[in-house]
Amino acid sequence: GEISLAYGAKSIWILSDSSGILSRINPRTGNLIATINVLPHSYCAVYGANSVWVSNSNARGSVQRIDPKTNSVVSTIEVDAYPHFLVAGDKGVFTLNQQNGTVSHINVLTNRVVATILAQVAGTGGDIDAARGKVWIRSKNGYPLLVIDALTDKIIHTYLPLCGSGAVRIAGNYVWVTAHDIHTIWILAE
Repeated sequence: GEISLAYGAKSIWILSDSSGILSRINPRTGNLIATINVLPHSYCAVYGANSVWVSNSNARGSVQRIDPKTNSVVSTIEVDAYPHFLVAGDKGVFTLNQQNGTVSHINVLTNRVVATILAQVAGTGGDIDAARGKVWIRSKNGYPLLVIDALTDKIIHTYLPLCGSGAVRIAGNYVWVTAHDIHTIWILAE
């Protein structure tokens, strides 16, 4: 399946076993530095706020925060069911929760959910990215692309009629949106 990689603290972080193993790798040598036990069925790893964040994709959804100084889980934060994709942005950590199509906003100072946004993007697939105070959500159900203001936790824009399933990434002043099943890329000026 898909593999989620994160880079931070001079390391590559990868969820290497569905039983709940986060592996820390030295990118220069390829050597394993540490293995960290996380919850089973963890799906995505990202780096931000001097931590590794891992989505635990199950019915009792959660996000775990790992301290790279100790290679240990320092917090487990409950979010909505089946959080798959997540992003560590400049205004917090955000998860796309696939069962009910919500987005959870985690405050990195308190390790608590400060908002649950009713994005109406339930179902499999999708993606999430963040930059400059905005969170971009890609979905194949509901609104295929929407933008959330990370300060107010309100949806500020929706884009239609994108179709298919794919990813969203922000690079420079552009938002790149893919639909791999229909072999299409949209480029939006941010």
